[in-house]
Formats: sequence, structure tokens, C-alpha cells
Amino acid sequence: MRMTPEEMVARVLYRDGLMLVVDKPPGMPVHRGPKGGGAFEDHFDALRYGLPRAPSLAHRLDKDTTGCLVLGRHRKALASHYRKGCRHYRE
Repeated sequence: MRMTPEEMVARVLYRDGLMLVVDKPPGMPVHRGPKGGGAFEDHFDALRYGLPRAPSLAHRLDKDTTGCLVLGRHRKALASHYRKGCRHYRE
């Protein structure tokens, strides 16, 4: 499944300085598998919004799962997300 940059941007549900929340479609793997093929993360460059790097995954969803995918806009954002998640599970 190929997407234009405009189609990828249209899937953004939420954006702030740290995170993006994107609507992942069903039937598209988040990561490229060992056999190759397209993946959802191939389109993350369209979500840079002026930053030097594309956002990174904060978690994954299965290929056939549709839903909200959280992306960190930079490394500090991802570290903050993980710290908050770990604290949540300890409580």
C-alpha cells in the first residue's frame, strides 16, 4: 500500500512538540519484514513538520490492526514517553 505525503499527513490525529498520534490503516505492517515490501514507517518523512529527522515509533501495532500509533518527534520525547509508561505500570 503506497501513500502520498498528503495522505499520510491526513492520518495525523494529534500533534504537539513531542508526539504525533497517527491513524494506522489495517493491512499495512508498521515495519518492513524480512521479505521486504512496503511498511507504514516508510512514510514517516512526511511527518517531520520542519524537524531534521522523521518521527520514531513509540510502540507497534500488528499488520492487520488499525488504530492509533504514537510517534515521538525526537529522542527526548520517546524517553519521556517510556518513563511515563514505566511509572504508570509500577503504580
